[in-house]
Amino acid sequence: MAGKKGSKKKKTKKEELGEGQPTEKSEDEKATKEEKSEQKEMKKSTVEIETIKEEDAIEKEDEYAIEMLGWATSGYDTTKLEDMIKGKSKKKFEKEFKKVKKNIEKLNKLKEELEELNISGVEKEVDELLKVLNDPYQVKEAEKQFDKIKKMIYVKDLESELDSMMSVEELKERIEEIKARLKNIDEVEKIEDDIKDLRREFKESYALAEFVEMIDERPRAVKKIKVTEEEQKSKHPMEINDIFVFSANGKFLGHKTARKGKIDKKNLMEKLNLVKNLVKNDRFSPGVLIKVPKEGKILLIQKGKLVAIGMMVSGDVHRLIGKLLKKGIGMIEKEDEDAIKNWDGSKSSLIHLQKNMNAIMYAAMKLGKEMKEK
Repeated sequence: MAGKKGSKKKKTKKEELGEGQPTEKSEDEKATKEEKSEQKEMKKSTVEIETIKEEDAIEKEDEYAIEMLGWATSGYDTTKLEDMIKGKSKKKFEKEFKKVKKNIEKLNKLKEELEELNISGVEKEVDELLKVLNDPYQVKEAEKQFDKIKKMIYVKDLESELDSMMSVEELKERIEEIKARLKNIDEVEKIEDDIKDLRREFKESYALAEFVEMIDERPRAVKKIKVTEEEQKSKHPMEINDIFVFSANGKFLGHKTARKGKIDKKNLMEKLNLVKNLVKNDRFSPGVLIKVPKEGKILLIQKGKLVAIGMMVSGDVHRLIGKLLKKGIGMIEKEDEDAIKNWDGSKSSLIHLQKNMNAIMYAAMKLGKEMKEK
C-alpha cells in the first residue's frame, strides 16, 4: 500500500493552474494582442491630431500675419502685434489681435467720415488728428479730436447761417448774442433750441416781409409822399389783440393772441362766439371787411370761400388791414385747402395754419408800428 501511494505523481503548480482551461488561456492572449493593437492605433491617432493642430496653428498664424501686413500697408502701426506673435503666449496674442482689429475698424470709420467733411478752416486740427489716426492704441484720442473737428465745422456753418439772418432787423441782437456763445464749442448743444427758434422766426420773417410787400400795393416811392391828414392826426396807432380763424361754415380752427399775462377765458369765449355768429351770418359777403365796436375795441371780420378771420384790435384801424386779411385768407386756403374741406376736428391736420396766423399777426403789428412812426 505504501508503494502505491509513493507511485502517485505530484502535479506541478503550472499544471494545476492550467489544467482544464486551454480555451480561457487562448482568449486572454488574444485580448492582450487586441489591446496592444488598440493602444498602438491610439498613439498613432494622437500623433496625427497633434500634427493637425500644429498645422492649423501655423495656418492661423499665417492668416494673422497676412492681415497684419494689410494693416501695416494701410499705414497702421502693428509693431506691438509683430513682437507678440513671436512670443510663447498665443492666447494673449489672439486677445490683443482682436482688440487691435476692433480699433482699426473704428479708425477706418473715422477716416471715411473725415473724407465727407469740408475741412476748410480746420486744417490745423485735421493735421493733428492724422498723427493719431493710424495708431490702433489711440482710438479714444482720435475720436475725441474728431468730435472736436465736427463741432468746429458745425459752428463755422452756424456762423455763416447766422450772418445770413442779419438782414432781419428784429433778430440782430439775438443773433449777436448766440454768435458770442458759439465761441465756446461746449456751448453748442446748450443753445440748439435757441438756434431752432431763430431759424423758425427767420423763415417766418421772410414770409412776412413778402406778405406785407404783397398787400401793400403802393410803390416804394410812395413813402416819400405825404400821408393823409387823417393818418397824420392819428393819436392811437393800431394794436393787435387776438386773431380767430374759422371755417366758412363756422367751425373754430385756431386762435392766436398778442396779449401777455393771464387771459380772461370767459371774455375770450365771448369774443370767439361773437366772431362765430358773424361768420355764419349770410348777410355778410366774402371780401367785405366788417367792423364791429366791442368794449372800446374793434372786431374786424373778413370772410373768404373756405375760411374767415376775426381780428380784435384797439386804436385806429390801418387802411391796409382789409387787404392784409384777404391775403392771409388766401394763404390759408391755398396751403391747407384739402384739410379745411375735409376737416375732422384734428388741428394737427392744419399743417400751415399756425405759421400763417403768425404771419398775419406779425404783418398787422408791422402796420401798427408804421402808424406810430408816422
